[in-house]
Amino acid sequence: MTSGVVMLLTGPLQSWGGPAPGIYERGTGSMPSLSGIIGMVSNALGRKRTDPIDDLAAGARLAVRADRPGTPMEDFHTLGNVLNAEGKLLRYSVPTRRWYLQDAAFLAVYTPPVGGMPADEILDALNNPRRPLYLGRRSCPPAERVPVCVVADRTPEEVLTTAALLRETDGGSAPLSDVDYFEADTDVSGHVSALIEMSAPDDIGHQATLRPDAPTTFDPRRLAHMNRRVITKSIQVPAVACAGRGPEAVMRLRDSLGATP
Repeated sequence: MTSGVVMLLTGPLQSWGGPAPGIYERGTGSMPSLSGIIGMVSNALGRKRTDPIDDLAAGARLAVRADRPGTPMEDFHTLGNVLNAEGKLLRYSVPTRRWYLQDAAFLAVYTPPVGGMPADEILDALNNPRRPLYLGRRSCPPAERVPVCVVADRTPEEVLTTAALLRETDGGSAPLSDVDYFEADTDVSGHVSALIEMSAPDDIGHQATLRPDAPTTFDPRRLAHMNRRVITKSIQVPAVACAGRGPEAVMRLRDSLGATP
């Protein structure tokens, strides 16, 4: 079983790109993209945009759980020095809209390619990045430390199903107390739903959908993305796994994964 790098992606704002209709509107996906994650790793390694990424991208897989899906937010901008269809510089600025996710929290498992950079080296790079990390765009710094741990004995779906959730229980009730959370025979009943998106297994067939977020290069002169086959489904997590928000919740999440502080 190939090792995967578990990452915590939470912050005031996130934006995960996707196909853009032009310079006038830049959207965001509802889930972190494989391109965004590989870009973050490349940035942590100190690579240039023109450097090869085959050891990070060719055959890489990504699984993401939406602990808090976040709320879409539109930010209004104006752009200057824009060329018109005739290649002439416009004398006035043009409006553009950019979209973000507010208050979102995701847990991701990134599995590097077989024969590519080892997961342990990627984790080290994220713990000691050559450049600051950001959640899709440079204006979106993470609120918590991104790297969590490396897992080798569980599938990404098993990790996402068993790890603590960074959210309250459904209905907005208060997070569970430490006594309830750590008590093995707690009487807390019920489950909560969480959405996950995973790179599809090779034998999944027609059940998969296509997402154009598998990069082949970040070179702006020949930037290109391939389609990645993904499956999206809802999982049921015990209500006792809801850890709430904030630093204590993150500690519970790390404990549930057996990660060191």
